[in-house]
Amino acid sequence: RKVVTQSPDDLVIASLQANYGDLIPSKEVAQKAWAFVTLNMNNPDFSLESAENMAALKHMVDMYSHMEKIASQNVDAEKENLDDPEYGLVANKPIYTRGVEGSYAYLEELKTSSREKLTWQRLYSTAAEGINGMIDVYESTLPSGEAYKTLYVNMYGSANSKKVPEGFSK
Repeated sequence: RKVVTQSPDDLVIASLQANYGDLIPSKEVAQKAWAFVTLNMNNPDFSLESAENMAALKHMVDMYSHMEKIASQNVDAEKENLDDPEYGLVANKPIYTRGVEGSYAYLEELKTSSREKLTWQRLYSTAAEGINGMIDVYESTLPSGEAYKTLYVNMYGSANSKKVPEGFSK
């Protein structure tokens, strides 16, 4: 609709809510649905009416809602351990970021304390008592190819942490 009529986003979002109220119960969900549609506009086979795309939209909304719920449970935990020397270096004191993209952005900014650039590899996910959501374990490597340090990142945060773990700089 937006491409054909050049309708403003707010009108398209309201239309999604009106036409798909059973699947899109709130303005926030409608905004996420519109983001999904926008991402797929260049695909000539994309149609929001197709069962496959509606299922993908529902899955995206469910995942977003799940992540938001966990992030809201982590609000207090994000503030804990910021001054702890083990912050980010052990599973039960993870660095909180906002989603997978937030984790990548956070890690990309980190350098060693002597300002060397690092490369990162996600090793696995784990859980820790008292931590909501899974914790991704990342290994850092120096330009020489030597392993540096391992970090523990929880992507279910309200924002990317501003805190830098011991042994790192930005």
